[in-house]
Amino acid sequence: HIAGDLFQDIVLRTVDNRYSVFENSLTIYGYSEDDDCVYLRPNKGNALYCVELAQKGNLPETLDIFEKLVESYGYEDNARCVLFYTKNPVILDDSHDNFCTKQSIYLFSYSKPMVEEIAEILNSRIKNYQEIISALFDVGLVNTYYNDRDSFKLKSYIDTHNYHQDQMAYLFRSIFAEGIYKAVSDTENYVGGNKERSFKVYQGIGYTAAFGQSKPDIIKCFSEDWRGYIAFNIDFSRDRVKRSIRTWRDAARTFETDRDIKEGYQEFDSNIFPTENSKYIVSNILAVIDNKYALKRISNHINVSFFEKTVFTKNLIYKTPIESRDTSLDFLSHVSDANRYIKAIHKDKDIVTPKSRDIYGSDISGNYITYSFSESNSPHWTVIAPTRSGKTFFVMKMISQTIGANIVPNPEYNMKGYEQIGKDGFEIPKAMIESCTKLGKNRVVQFDIGQSAYKWVRELKKRYPKEVLVFEDNINELRFGLTDIRWNKESNSPDQEDMTFSLAVISLILEMGGGEPLVASEKTQIIEAFSTLYQEKSYEGLSLRKLKQIGGYQEVLAGIKEHFGDLDELTMLSDIKGLERVYPFLCVPLLEDIKVYLTMKSNNYLTKDMEREAALSASSKISTIQSSPIFGYYSKADIKDSYYFYMELETIKSLGENVFIPVFILIFQKLYRRDVKKAQYFKNRGKTPPKIFYIIEEAHNFRKKSLESLFDVALREAARYNIHCGFITQSAYDYNPSLLYNVGTKIVLPSDKPDEQANELISYWSSGVKGAEMLPEEKKYIAFFKDYNKKYTAFLKYGGGVITLKPPVSEEDAWIFNSNPVQLDSET
Repeated sequence: HIAGDLFQDIVLRTVDNRYSVFENSLTIYGYSEDDDCVYLRPNKGNALYCVELAQKGNLPETLDIFEKLVESYGYEDNARCVLFYTKNPVILDDSHDNFCTKQSIYLFSYSKPMVEEIAEILNSRIKNYQEIISALFDVGLVNTYYNDRDSFKLKSYIDTHNYHQDQMAYLFRSIFAEGIYKAVSDTENYVGGNKERSFKVYQGIGYTAAFGQSKPDIIKCFSEDWRGYIAFNIDFSRDRVKRSIRTWRDAARTFETDRDIKEGYQEFDSNIFPTENSKYIVSNILAVIDNKYALKRISNHINVSFFEKTVFTKNLIYKTPIESRDTSLDFLSHVSDANRYIKAIHKDKDIVTPKSRDIYGSDISGNYITYSFSESNSPHWTVIAPTRSGKTFFVMKMISQTIGANIVPNPEYNMKGYEQIGKDGFEIPKAMIESCTKLGKNRVVQFDIGQSAYKWVRELKKRYPKEVLVFEDNINELRFGLTDIRWNKESNSPDQEDMTFSLAVISLILEMGGGEPLVASEKTQIIEAFSTLYQEKSYEGLSLRKLKQIGGYQEVLAGIKEHFGDLDELTMLSDIKGLERVYPFLCVPLLEDIKVYLTMKSNNYLTKDMEREAALSASSKISTIQSSPIFGYYSKADIKDSYYFYMELETIKSLGENVFIPVFILIFQKLYRRDVKKAQYFKNRGKTPPKIFYIIEEAHNFRKKSLESLFDVALREAARYNIHCGFITQSAYDYNPSLLYNVGTKIVLPSDKPDEQANELISYWSSGVKGAEMLPEEKKYIAFFKDYNKKYTAFLKYGGGVITLKPPVSEEDAWIFNSNPVQLDSET
């Protein structure tokens, strides 16, 4: 014991002789893992508990419970709490040093039942002892957070997991004391090297005005540029409030000349009775922040008047509002007024998701925030992006974050205009992609229109030439066989998913051409025809000469020659032994074979009348497309595998809408089938498939009835394979209601006319039906959007509510995400 005291004395004196100060500083003397608490006094003393006021969404929610808490716990000695608004720096990278902060609202109390009750209302939990220590570090201004790019999780440089090993707690008390004292007193360590941004201590002395609907505005308080904390010490113990009032009443007697003051305090007695709780609380508000210029605005937002404590001692600084306060600056508040400060405005950072975070940035108040599409009730997402709303930047930044792209300045680029052109006459890139840490772990399939992403993809391909595929097939040689259907050997029948898809595409082509889609009876006849022809091998296929004449099969013909040698041009595909092993898509009946089969069946007098009519009408519909070189024959070889597939759809659109939409759907299905097959390989081995993002621009092009069944199947099945589809368009009315129903995350980029846009969001954020009745909660979302919209900030509505997200965009990002089609044409 003597040795321990001596050691303690030596240790404390070596850190600037603060022995006496430490008796009043914030010190962790112990913890309880079972009770989720820490102890700030020797011999354990009272247990300190903590809950963070955070929800699944960042829609501001006042916890209208304080009157109830006063009623339930006002007679207890532990009837007090300390509410901290904290802001700490987040380090993303060199380009975004001051982009956002890590913000939290903590409520500390010695009353565990009260903290548990608040946590239950938030659908949360009280913090464990390690999390409480981390929260105390936030309060002590000694936490610095950084962004871990691999997992997009917020981490602290300080590891709290080993503090229980420091039995004497010298490490914690030393760091805390050093941190908070240095923050407010070290004139050589200003924030960012700026003397005007040094931390200072401010004492709250009262409210600035009567409370109204707009005050306090906690979101606006957090949106100001400051670091540090604002603490509300709220004491609602009935006995202590009563003693405080009587003390002030007695002190008021000295104001003989000011009768209003004397009578004002005397009348408090009439509000306190032995059988009732007080209608008042004792408040004490302290702020330690780094930006004195923001203080006036902060004061207005939270309705509190402050003055700077220019003279202070270390002892004053080491004391925190949790353990002590300057009682000479206590003031009375109504319970209902204190209730306004207990708000949850941030997203819960402890949301557990089995998938990694997809995107990150800041929310509407500048808080660091991350989001995973897996947190929603569907892995898919849509984006409404009005003209000039920042769509390109947002979508490109989102893609770059999903693959972990590190975009840096190009050292060869010079700001002098005449040196920006290289020897080859092309522009020297201002930025370059240094690395993509998640390329392969996360994969991208991007369908672009108008070359909005071409510069990004061009630079990406420079860095990863083998992993990035820019699909530029000759539109005159596109070939998609509508009978390219796998055969299920176990059930001895066509693959149901493939067959459903092909029938839907046939209906889509018919609809685009002004005809009627297939009905159920016609589909049944086509399935029967395909099955019979395939099982009995009663089809010849095409000759090599015919395959050559159709065009578009050069690669296939070259492959046949490589595997089977020189063959006569009149050789039929069905006569080539082993062809199914190499090219299975050449060993299926064609639409022409099915048409012939159905025609023969309709002419057979033994066929029942209903079947005869269905077979005849199905044959007639197929005949309109069976001779099409694009749709009537075999599919081409599979598209080359890649980590990033990019296709510009503008060229294919020149073929006309009747061809463009079916072609897009067939390319989509070819890639989708390949990715599903790969994902199944992972799942069969008990592993999680890589995330795959399908990004589809201008979704209004696909507002066709026949497409509903196609996307319905794909969107429902994709979740099992870790496939995320994103649809982008300018208006909510561009979407089919069924598409919105299967999409869990709905994103909007605000326009310059938020009130008009809010009317459109009613259909987008609710059932998808124009004029649909919105739920009360959904009305709150719209009001939130109208009140807090900012340009280039995305509003995300998902299963847990609404959040805002603004990704960081550097100068290099802006250059690489901005594609000028005219400039690109001249470069290429």
